[in-house]
Amino acid sequence: MKHLSLFLSLLFLLSCNSSSVDTTRNTKSKSSTYGDLNNNKLNIRFESDDKISVYRNLAEKPILTQNAKKNFRPFLHPIVSPDGKGLFTEYSPGHHKHQTGIYWGFTRVNGSEADDETLKKWFYAEMSGKTIPKEIKNKLGRDFFHHPTNNFYNDTTDYWIRENIQITKSDGDTVSWETSYNMLDSKGETIMIETQRWSIFINNDMYFLDLEWIGDAKEDITINEFEYGGLFVRMPWFKGINGQAENGQRKINNDAEGQKSHWVNVGMEINGMSDFGNITIFDNPENSGFPHPWRVDGNLGIDAISDIIWKEIRIRTLIEND
Repeated sequence: MKHLSLFLSLLFLLSCNSSSVDTTRNTKSKSSTYGDLNNNKLNIRFESDDKISVYRNLAEKPILTQNAKKNFRPFLHPIVSPDGKGLFTEYSPGHHKHQTGIYWGFTRVNGSEADDETLKKWFYAEMSGKTIPKEIKNKLGRDFFHHPTNNFYNDTTDYWIRENIQITKSDGDTVSWETSYNMLDSKGETIMIETQRWSIFINNDMYFLDLEWIGDAKEDITINEFEYGGLFVRMPWFKGINGQAENGQRKINNDAEGQKSHWVNVGMEINGMSDFGNITIFDNPENSGFPHPWRVDGNLGIDAISDIIWKEIRIRTLIEND
């Protein structure tokens, strides 16, 4: 028996660029607790059985950490800026506590017909402490985006169980690793195994971070239409921050919301840095449906592959891979 695998690839570029925050550029320190900035060699190692970290050669502290707890959605945080002066990601901010650095989560899996009025009334009800009737919850589907673990937003069921975490290349110019997780239904049965394959290298004071995401369905899967869901990036936004999102068509912030583009960049002031911190995400031309629309929310959160494009997509069992 073969299952249809949904495969997507993205490239992240993380950089420090000049901005209006401070027009006086200081000479960049070439050495810090995050390593010699002139030395781009990397190594990766386990910090514990559920955490691996990437280090510049001979550094005291890591520049990137992969968190992979047993029953918690995998995520990247913290990611240290290439100049070693600030943090590019944020974990569980007060405005959206389910957002965990860089992570992947679908919003509506195996739901059914739900009109706009039903979605508006009930989709966020659990987050305000309300109990959703079972028949309505079945219509909404399984929400992996807002549930990084159990006992979250009034839902006690497990969503994620780690299958595997491994380092695939431990040192050199490029290092790599992968995680695999069982995505569970409300009864605790695996409906899909998602695998994230990551690699990173440094060039010209920029991180190049590559992701291959693979979803291996264990039963028929429907990803219902919704305005966001998939891979999400949370930088350390706060109200009044100096920052913006921009796509390849040079559309800014709300004008970039839901628009197709080859890439999107989010940049903002970062505590400890005189420059903007920037994360640019490139859609791979080999992804089905390229270029895709992008989610740009009001807090400068970026949804790299939006469920807008997945209109009632069904991932069927017994279908051989292309």
